[in-house]
Amino acid sequence: TRFDFVVPDGSNGFFLIRLFNTRRTPGSALNTGFTNFKMLRPGYTDDSQLFHQPFLDILDSIHFTAIRYMVFTGTNGRDPDFPFLTNWDDRKLPTDASQAALSTIQKNGGACWEHVIQLANLTQTDAWINIPVSANGNYITQLATMLLNDLDPNLNIYVESSNEVWNTAPGFEQTFYNIDEANALGITEQENHARRTIQLAQQFESVFGAGSLNNRIRVVLCSHRPMLKWWVQPMLDYIDNTYGAPSDYLYAIGCQTYFSGGADAGESVDDILADCHTSITNQINDTGVNEAGRMQWIAKGEAYNLPGVFVSYEGGPDHGGGSTTNMANRILAERSEGMCAEMRYNLDDAFIQLGGTLAMQFTLTSSYNRYGSWGLTDDVTDPHRNYKFGCLQELLPGAPTVVETITKTETAINVLPNPSMGQFELFFSLDQPAICSAELYNAQGERLFPLFTNQPFQIGQHAIPVDASSTLTTGLYLLQLQIGHKIMTKKVVLVK
Repeated sequence: TRFDFVVPDGSNGFFLIRLFNTRRTPGSALNTGFTNFKMLRPGYTDDSQLFHQPFLDILDSIHFTAIRYMVFTGTNGRDPDFPFLTNWDDRKLPTDASQAALSTIQKNGGACWEHVIQLANLTQTDAWINIPVSANGNYITQLATMLLNDLDPNLNIYVESSNEVWNTAPGFEQTFYNIDEANALGITEQENHARRTIQLAQQFESVFGAGSLNNRIRVVLCSHRPMLKWWVQPMLDYIDNTYGAPSDYLYAIGCQTYFSGGADAGESVDDILADCHTSITNQINDTGVNEAGRMQWIAKGEAYNLPGVFVSYEGGPDHGGGSTTNMANRILAERSEGMCAEMRYNLDDAFIQLGGTLAMQFTLTSSYNRYGSWGLTDDVTDPHRNYKFGCLQELLPGAPTVVETITKTETAINVLPNPSMGQFELFFSLDQPAICSAELYNAQGERLFPLFTNQPFQIGQHAIPVDASSTLTTGLYLLQLQIGHKIMTKKVVLVK
């Protein structure tokens, strides 16, 4: 039996289908239910294509390195109360009636792992997976075995224990599971999160083999951004004292990298964007009590010799919270070209250039409303309704890669350290003598002062010391170098 359910254009909301006089099989009693009920969206004649084509098209048009499947697999709130465990038999299956959380069949997780593998293989992106805190040892082993057997061997796997196991907000039951389990074991919640993360590393290595950790298997230890001293350091200490060097197990430490323009009344779009810029700048170097700026996170990862150093498990513009204040301009700011500049600042200057290695953007698509405008687009069929999606396309122009390495040629310039407190060196090289000039501009393109003007330089490498510590404040600046008729620009970040 087949029927079409037509929803007129412009309609929205829910619809209900009621089936009467059903028989599960021809020999079953009346009203015993039904089987093989399938719903297909318009444009599809069968269920052989699992993913919506515009969704695949949008992923094919941008070179993401990895996809984090936290929401896709329904990580938050899926765990039972401690001490109950999640068994492998409890997992979502491709044949289940829904790939969303379905408590009526006692399956609170999202999509099945088979669909994670299929999407990763289709898009040729590394898979970042979030494993429930309640999953028992057999669950972990079976999942690792499935990934070993079915995931493209050229793809890496980022492994994280659940999601935000510090967050006590409603819907984050995994946090309370972790606390209760820690109490039962006689350790702190921080130590239990670290213990669980090491357990995942050990079990994945037992399946993938010696040498897989920090190569194909990349275990990340994540926490809340302000908690570097209060959570991350105790976890690293616990690992070091209990298991040995953290770098034997952990690929990187990570936190979130959201920025916000707030919800102040009366602010224009430009005001909101300026607030975003300040929000990002304030996260670069935190000299307050938390000492948890991105520079401090990176320094911590480097101090423990973690190969991936520092990652961002989520990030992007965050103007949500449910406030209705100045809602129109908050959404317009998300759609503005200026938001692209702030995203570049957040991901490039204030992350990759600092030493971060992998930044996850939350999220690909979403509606835009008072609770947040998280998505790079709000329409999967029209990703360029605003500038955010195109911004990331420009940041990731080539084959999938985390960090674009700059080849040092005669046209390459660099600034080190960057960020700095105002004292840095300008590096450039020449393959023939040239007359050169250099100037500093602010982020609005206004000329501030020259570094040198019409100065002759010979063949070779040059390092020019610059001291702007007494004249410039914290912020983003542009250094323009002119070599003959060729002009090059380098972003410079100052933090004080």
